[in-house]
Amino acid sequence: MRTSYYLLCFLLLSPLQLFAQQQPVEQMCGSKPPYFGYEFTQQEIESLLEQLLPLHSKWLEDSKEREKRGDNINYQDTRRINLCGAYLQGLNLSRRNLSMANLMYANLDNANLAASNLSRAWLDHASLQNAHLLRTNLSQAYLTAARFRNALLVKANLTKVAASSAHFTEANFVDANLSQAILHGADLTSANLFNADLSNSDFSKVNLSKSVFFPKSNAYPDPLSMASIFHHRDRLFQDVTYYDKNTGSPALASLRATYRKTGMRETERIITHLLQLQMQEYNWQEGGWKQVGSVLSHVLFNLTTAYGLKPQRPLSLLIQFIFLFAFIYWLALKFHTKYSYFEVVWESNIFTSSGRRGIKKGGHGLDAYHPLKLRREANTWYQRLRLEFKILRISFYFSILSAFHIGWKQYNVGVWIKQLQPREFSLRVRRGWMRSASGLQSLLSAYLLVIWILTQFGRPFE
Repeated sequence: MRTSYYLLCFLLLSPLQLFAQQQPVEQMCGSKPPYFGYEFTQQEIESLLEQLLPLHSKWLEDSKEREKRGDNINYQDTRRINLCGAYLQGLNLSRRNLSMANLMYANLDNANLAASNLSRAWLDHASLQNAHLLRTNLSQAYLTAARFRNALLVKANLTKVAASSAHFTEANFVDANLSQAILHGADLTSANLFNADLSNSDFSKVNLSKSVFFPKSNAYPDPLSMASIFHHRDRLFQDVTYYDKNTGSPALASLRATYRKTGMRETERIITHLLQLQMQEYNWQEGGWKQVGSVLSHVLFNLTTAYGLKPQRPLSLLIQFIFLFAFIYWLALKFHTKYSYFEVVWESNIFTSSGRRGIKKGGHGLDAYHPLKLRREANTWYQRLRLEFKILRISFYFSILSAFHIGWKQYNVGVWIKQLQPREFSLRVRRGWMRSASGLQSLLSAYLLVIWILTQFGRPFE
């Protein structure tokens, strides 16, 4: 009884299931696909194309006439080749005129399509992994989400293709023509774009990681679309081969010039950073004195400004060094290390008493040099806190003076800071390690200030 019930349910539901399965297929292919899921042999496909190609050619001629008249093309015409969803892997389809054919969702893995005409063909979601597409005409073809992993596209014509989100991993585009191609969001990981024509192509959000990016001279992608790649270089421009030690990187240099003219300073800096970083890596690989230069370049320019990419970093480092050295001076004064004292230099004709602030000040005549002495007796928490604050304040002030000690003629920030003092005096260290630390801080700060000015208002790395 139960078996009869299941059999009745199967007979009633089978037509509905068949309709549910067919409906999405027709939606995917744009029409009813006669060979969806059918696996062809070489003999079968040759026999079928022998019948269909003459009819398809006639349909192409009629379609051109309709376009001239301004009418819409009838893509539902049965004369049009419709191999949507067909299994054609490994077959030889070279030198065939499949222009405007419906090959959506078709499996063309390892197929030979060399010198075939696939212009304006529908290849959305098709699989062409390891396919042979030498000199194949794919102009204006629809390749959305198609898979071209390890496909041979040498000298192929892909002008104006619509290949958004297509997968070209490890594809070979040497000498290919991708001018005005739409590759928005495409995956070109490990692809070879040597001498490819990329004129005005849309490369927005393209993944170029581990690819070879040496396009044909003066045939570069749309600069605005490339900007999205440079601004996401950690994710989309990782390990790209774009620099040669003999020729440099003409593509990136040309794009940088374009960004400079259009005022895209941030993108211009990113490209400069990439070029200088690649040059630094090549110098390291060369060895010898070039390796020494690579290390110095990394320390002096990459760590400080990232070759101009981070123009505000020198100021940040300068401020951090002021706090760091202030902490060092504070430790020295607090724990009485050797030669850990400052000298107060009072100008002539200045005399004050020493009892009120615990600082010995002196004399008449020439400038007077006296060690700065702080009261150590602190009985209450308030006195201890006041003493600690005084040591910290003096250390911080001396660190600021050391940072801006070096100036140029009248442009000396240290002198300007001294003008804010209520009285004319100077803090000095005449001997010991604190003097060396102060000198080191002055040199570091002067360099950071100069490199900040150069990177903020100039282009020292171009």
